[in-house]
Amino acid sequence: MFTQKKSLPFLIDNSTYFSFKSAIGGKDINASVLYNLTNFLECLIFTDQVILAPTVSWCPDVSDILFEKHKVCSQYPIKTDGNNGLQNVFIKALVSSTTDLNSHGLPIISRYSKKEIKAANALINNWKEEVQKSPKEFLKTYSGAVFETDNNSKDYVNSLNTGIEINDDRHRHLAQYLLRTNVALEITSIDPNNPIAYHPHSHRKKFVSSKLSKLNKEAMGLATSLLKTIESSAEQVITRRIDNSMLSSLGAFSHIDTQCPLILNIVLSGSNSASEIIENAMKIRNTREAKRYRNWISKLVIAVKSGKFSEQLEAENELINAKIQLNNELEKLYGLGENRLVHKTSSILGAVDIEKLATGNLLGAGISAGKYFIGKSATLSDYFHNKNILHKVAFLVTLQKQREMDSTLKDLITRTFGKQIVKDEIEIFYKSLNS
Repeated sequence: MFTQKKSLPFLIDNSTYFSFKSAIGGKDINASVLYNLTNFLECLIFTDQVILAPTVSWCPDVSDILFEKHKVCSQYPIKTDGNNGLQNVFIKALVSSTTDLNSHGLPIISRYSKKEIKAANALINNWKEEVQKSPKEFLKTYSGAVFETDNNSKDYVNSLNTGIEINDDRHRHLAQYLLRTNVALEITSIDPNNPIAYHPHSHRKKFVSSKLSKLNKEAMGLATSLLKTIESSAEQVITRRIDNSMLSSLGAFSHIDTQCPLILNIVLSGSNSASEIIENAMKIRNTREAKRYRNWISKLVIAVKSGKFSEQLEAENELINAKIQLNNELEKLYGLGENRLVHKTSSILGAVDIEKLATGNLLGAGISAGKYFIGKSATLSDYFHNKNILHKVAFLVTLQKQREMDSTLKDLITRTFGKQIVKDEIEIFYKSLNS
């Protein structure tokens, strides 16, 4: 396989960072903020570089220690000319926005009247002309605030001078939302050889997911996708373990919250206050196991993009074997012995969509590997040694072992932030994770 020094970067909306910053700064905690907090922490740990969408309306200062001090976060470089410049991105994003306005079933569009949609469409057409004349001047328009966001971010962007006000016409806000969101999507595939994984804000997630599902594409990177796999598997194993326990009838295990995202659980359980969240997350990020995991994911992505069948097949087999090893480890940790949650080889053989291996938004990523068939085998150890695979994904196993089982998410929020959160908000948060 190829080698790569850094893992695939993740792109996030500025509002995601604002939401995270407001949370650790003492602002209110609700379902949207929890989602953005989780999203940002996972990006922080599972990639070498978190990139914020380009803007001329805001730049980090000394309080934003993840930029200058830790050099984990950076703003997307503003370059307006050339094939990879923002002019080209703007044009594609505006064309895509026009398509969105005429699409049925996309979230947010349905909340606007036909008159407002028509006005938004006219505004976007005017913007197309502005971009052609001067992409540099259009940067100011593009950098306008998006007020279709969580309350904490809304308060933050409202304090910035962005050229758009919260009380502006609704069609203006719709057009701005589509422009900023589609620019983020276009950036992820601006260079097919260096794709970026887009992790959208809580108020854009549903729209982005719906839009990409129509194109049979994904936004989530492989690094976090595998995290979701182990979270889901762990929840199944733990739930089955509890259901089969004789102590359950006596009320045992009733406090265990298996739905809380793994990273959020570990970071909050290791933080006595909100001010410790960044430091705690950085400790996890800088472990040798975390770095090894990110490097392994990068090699898988490079193999997918190599266009070589043998390397793509090898990457797919590594990924399948990794999932089997992770399930084996979960059974050792929580399982019931003979009722093992291990995928039989026969159940995972067959048509494999190699495209799903690629991290980041695949919109225009130029991946043409297609679907391949993995030949039958009694065991995948013919391809790889299990210990070697387990060594690469040991980080996920270690995280699972660190999960705080004695506290619910509500308890962790109260302890870390010194704030109460209503049960309904937590249920909305969990629902958003699974939607």
